[in-house]
Order: sequence, then C-alpha cells, then structure tokens
Amino acid sequence: MSDAVAFLGKQALSQATGRKEDRIKQEYDESGDLGVVATSARATQRTMFPPPPLTVRNVRRWCLGLPVVLFRQACALLPHCGMPVTLQA
Repeated sequence: MSDAVAFLGKQALSQATGRKEDRIKQEYDESGDLGVVATSARATQRTMFPPPPLTVRNVRRWCLGLPVVLFRQACALLPHCGMPVTLQA
C-alpha cells in the first residue's frame, strides 16, 4: 500500500472511530494491515443503540426488499417507464 493511501486510510479511520491517529499508526505498524486495525477499532467503538441481531429472517427480509427499493428509485428517475410501483416486499 502506498504511503499516501495508508496515510489517508489512517486519517479516515481516526475520524470515523474517534481514535487518535498515533494509536492507529502504532497498531498499523504492529499488524501491517489497515483492515485489522479497522476491525479492532470498530469492535471497541461505542454506539448509542446496539445493532439489530443478524438473523436469517432479518437478512432474508432485507434481501427481498432490496429489489423493490431499487425498482422504485429507477422508476422515480424514469417516470415514463409505465410500470406500476405498487410492489410488496
């Protein structure tokens, strides 16, 4: 990874997670992989609400709803598409 890309990645990771750049640089020097640093920073990041559980039902519902959302967005861009936008997920 080039120095410029690594620098920007560390800076972005610092802003996104709230960690100090020195700490991120230290972890990057130890592991050599910015992905590992990002995973460890994300694992210790506090959130206001816990994420919803990753269940098969929730993932299936999300996957089935995605084409409907994309179709509606496409029809919004092309109002003359002639297709009804009343699909149910």
